[in-house]
Amino acid sequence: MRSCVRLLAATLVVAVAGSCLAQPQRPRRRPASPAPYGDDRYQPIKVDCAKKLGRIKNLMGVQGGPRPDVPEVTPDLSEAYRKIGVNMVRLPQGNRDVLFLGYIFPDEKADPLDPASYRLEEFDKYAKAVRAIGAEFLWEAQYLLGEKGLFRSEFLRARGAVGIPHRAVVPRDEMKKWTTVCVQVLRHMNDGWANGHHLGVTTVEFINEPFMGPKHLVYDRDDPVRVWECYAAFARAVRAYDPKIKIFAPSLTDIDMRYKRIDLLKSFLDYVVKHNLPLDYFTWHAYLREPQQYADVAKKVGKALDRYGRRLAHVRVANTEWDSRFPPPVHAAHNTTTLIYFQDAPRMDYAIRYRGDARHDHIRGRRSASVLDPQGRPSLTYYAYLALARQRKATPERIAATGNDARAFGVLAGRAGDGSAVSVLVSDMHSAYRGFELRVENMPWREEDEFTVEAYVVDEKRKLEKVWNKSGRGRTFSLRETRHAPYVLWMLLKRT
Repeated sequence: MRSCVRLLAATLVVAVAGSCLAQPQRPRRRPASPAPYGDDRYQPIKVDCAKKLGRIKNLMGVQGGPRPDVPEVTPDLSEAYRKIGVNMVRLPQGNRDVLFLGYIFPDEKADPLDPASYRLEEFDKYAKAVRAIGAEFLWEAQYLLGEKGLFRSEFLRARGAVGIPHRAVVPRDEMKKWTTVCVQVLRHMNDGWANGHHLGVTTVEFINEPFMGPKHLVYDRDDPVRVWECYAAFARAVRAYDPKIKIFAPSLTDIDMRYKRIDLLKSFLDYVVKHNLPLDYFTWHAYLREPQQYADVAKKVGKALDRYGRRLAHVRVANTEWDSRFPPPVHAAHNTTTLIYFQDAPRMDYAIRYRGDARHDHIRGRRSASVLDPQGRPSLTYYAYLALARQRKATPERIAATGNDARAFGVLAGRAGDGSAVSVLVSDMHSAYRGFELRVENMPWREEDEFTVEAYVVDEKRKLEKVWNKSGRGRTFSLRETRHAPYVLWMLLKRT
C-alpha cells in the first residue's frame, strides 16, 4: 500500500514539474511604493508674488515621437503631445531600426555623397511629425554604418555577454565616412538634399550612452579616449556644416559619473578644452528613485562646468533620459517633483523623459512607464504634466516660493504677465506630512479686489479634477490643506 502511495506521489510530482516546464510562470514584479519620510506635520509654504525669478522653464521633452514607435498599433499622438507642451523629442534610441544609421546607410562601402546610398523615407515620417507639433527634433547620430551597425540587434545579442564589441566607437579609418553620413542626414532634413526638407533642425546629439550601463556593454570606461576621439570628429564635422546647430554630448549616465576608476565627467571636459572642441550642451542620463537625487547630479554637473571658467561658460546642460518606476500616483508625483527641482538645476534648459510613446519591444509587456499607452491612452503621470502645462500657460512668470524639502516634496509658483492670476503647484511623492500651510503674499492686485481660488488634484482617484474652490479679497491668501502623499495639487488664484 505504501509503495502505491509513493508511486502516485511521484507521478504527481513529475506531472506538475512537466506542466511547469511546458508553461513557465514568472512572478509579476510590481514597482514598490517608497516608505514615508519626515514628520506628521503641516509643511509650510510661502509664496511672494513681488519676487520675480524669470519664466517657468518648459522641461517637457520626451523620448519617442508623436508618430509612435509602433504606428500600426498606436494612434498618432500629436494632439496629446501638444496639450502637455512637449517642446523637444529625442530619437532614435529605443525606436525601430529605421531611425539608425545602420538602416539609413545600409551599405558601408557605398558613396556617402550619393543620395542613392540612403534609405530616408521612414526617417522622414518621424522627423516631420515632430516638427509639425512645433517641437525641436533632437536626433542622435547613432551608431555605425551598414547593416552590421544596427545597434538594437547588437545590443540585444550582447546583453550579459563578456567581451562586448566596441559598437559605438567608429574605427579611425571609417571616421571620415561616418561623419559625412551624419552631415548628409542633417542636410537632408534642413537643406532639401536627397529629395529632402527644410525642417529647421537645430539640435543634434552624439551617440547614446557610449558606456551603456554597469556592464560596459558598449565600451570600456577605463579607456574612454577612443570615444572622445569619435566625438571630436563628429563635433567638428557638424560645426563645419552649420555653426547654428547645437551639439549635445556625451550622454554620460549617473553610473558613469560615479565610476571610481576614472572621473569620466572630468575626462570628457578636459578633452573638450584641450582640443578646443565644439560643445553646446552637456548631456546626462539617470534613473533614480528620489527627486533630490536628480537635483544632486545636476548640481554636480554644474559645478564641474564652473571649474573651467570662461572656457566652458557658454556650455548649457540637458538631461536627455530620466525616469523611474512606481505605482501610478507615486510616479506622477515623482515626475512632477523632479521637474520642479530641475527648475533650479544649474544651466539646465531641457529635460527629456523616457518616454512619451510605447516602445516597440515593450508593447506587450508591463515594463513600459510611457506617458501614453499603446492605445494612446494617457497615464496618470500625463495629467500631472497637464497641470504643469496649464500653469505655464496661465502664469508663465516664475515667482519666489519656499517649501521644497530637499527630498521629494516640491513647490512651484507663477503669475500672469498682466497680474490677473497667480498659481501654486504642490507635489508630494511620499512624505509623512499631514498636508501643508500656504501663505501667498503681495498678490498683483489691489487690497479691495476680490479673487477666486480653484484647486485641481492628481492622485489615486482623480485625474486633474477640481476638488474645491474658494474666494477672498485683498493681496494675501492663507490656507491649511490636509492632504496625504502621493498627490499633485494645482491652485489657480484669479482676480475677479
